[in-house]
Amino acid sequence: RLQRTYGLSTEDLARGWVLGSPADVNITGVDCLNVALYYHQEYHHLLASQWLDHALAKLDNSVTSTAVLDLAVLSRCYLGDTAGSVSALTELLTNFPDHTPATHLDKWQKITSSDCPQQKVTREKWRKQIEFSDVSEESMDTFHSLCRAVTGSSLQAQHVLSCRYVHYNKTTLRLRPFRAEELQLDPPVLLFHDLISDAEIEGIYRLSIPELHKSEVLTEDGFSYPSKRRTSETTVIESGDSIVMDRVTRRMAEVTNLDISTAEESHITRYGLGGENLPHVDFFDNVRNVLLFQFN
Repeated sequence: RLQRTYGLSTEDLARGWVLGSPADVNITGVDCLNVALYYHQEYHHLLASQWLDHALAKLDNSVTSTAVLDLAVLSRCYLGDTAGSVSALTELLTNFPDHTPATHLDKWQKITSSDCPQQKVTREKWRKQIEFSDVSEESMDTFHSLCRAVTGSSLQAQHVLSCRYVHYNKTTLRLRPFRAEELQLDPPVLLFHDLISDAEIEGIYRLSIPELHKSEVLTEDGFSYPSKRRTSETTVIESGDSIVMDRVTRRMAEVTNLDISTAEESHITRYGLGGENLPHVDFFDNVRNVLLFQFN
């Protein structure tokens, strides 16, 4: 997901580079093969083929050429590349005549003897069915562009926005006002700086880790279940469960100048590397204000 969302080059990633900088990692042949296998299973055969090319270029004691060529025959056919599929098949059978395909032999022969361009059309249809058929590719492109945006970047012209200290004429806040940066005026979007300390983050983290469970989505029939639409872990910290969380909650009321007596309990969500929550509607209540903390 990260490669597709951020448009990362397969060549750079295979060399151990991310966004123009070297990463402290050694990408082996089997690493490339495993990434290719993942893309193959998710029907992203162009990326699968690119990673297979790098797996072949990196052949070492971690991977065999038979494993790479075996997958290349199918993946390139699913990509509509008949010549590439035949080339991989010819090399595989010439150099390893006794090789047994990883896929069931009958299925393997049927696929490789069929029309590869038609296989591409079929696989693309399956991919779209699996990848959230209710969300258009244009909407997903827009969603991914938000992921690529610089954190804290303004959503409208700078000259109409301000950054200021706020205290709402409250005595306690006059002694320690909050710094609020406007990102958008209508609807209002504010970024509050230095609202929570590292020690508080650590306290909330330690409390929530044992309680995290796979996030679920709610269906129209009222049942909830895990889904690829929401790849994260989550838990709820209720009022009174944590002195630290209660203190942060009171601070939320102060900084927003809102009555939070009817607010939802605090939700803690860990997305991890590559986690996401696709565009959705929270329709349980008439939620008019949302305050989010992002922990690093």
